[in-house]
Amino acid sequence: MIIKDSKGTQLFVKRGQAVESGEVTKPKNQSKTQKTEQPTKEELAKAEELKSKKIDKIKIATLESEIARTGSNKANMLKQCGVSAIEDITVVQYDRLMKIFQNAKDKPKTDLGL
Repeated sequence: MIIKDSKGTQLFVKRGQAVESGEVTKPKNQSKTQKTEQPTKEELAKAEELKSKKIDKIKIATLESEIARTGSNKANMLKQCGVSAIEDITVVQYDRLMKIFQNAKDKPKTDLGL
């Protein structure tokens, strides 16, 4: 569908409809091959550094509080990360763990019946 004003200026074309020239229109913001930006050498170096950089004391405390909040097993978490101590967790592993903890529920509270 094409909408024109009184002077014949094209105001609107419904996408996917044939226009007067016989071409089919496509949205301007879509293409079959979308270009993606390649990371620079600096960005690649920074990503490599984060893979090996250990977390700081604040992040360690955050992980320990999340373990307590959810009632998670610390030993299993360390085993899944492939480390022997919480201090050996990298920034990348920390980010992945925090995403998991975001979706985790609080551990149920125990009713002592008092």
